[in-house]
Amino acid sequence: MTRSIQTNIRENLTLDQLSNKACMSKAQFSRSFKKVLGTSPMEYILDQRLNLAANYLKQGNSQVQEVCFMPGFNNVTYLIRAFKSRFGKTPKAFQKKLAFTPQFTCL
Repeated sequence: MTRSIQTNIRENLTLDQLSNKACMSKAQFSRSFKKVLGTSPMEYILDQRLNLAANYLKQGNSQVQEVCFMPGFNNVTYLIRAFKSRFGKTPKAFQKKLAFTPQFTCL
């Protein structure tokens, strides 16, 4: 199921869709998912989207408004709030910090 989520992460994934795909009730699917991965399906999706957003921000060539929609978020305000909760800083601050972090190479 996680492979299906990764493949469709940019889509509007719902618990109904995921549980139907797994041929389970929503409650049964949620319990099974949490038992195996230690998190709810929707928390897992959020975490994957935030990680993807962080990776896009690390590339440094996109604005926060663009990055919002790339991993499947539909609302910039929600992305900013969730990102700050997860990483401790806003997406813009995260991106700025990376821009000023010196890159060292090994010789």
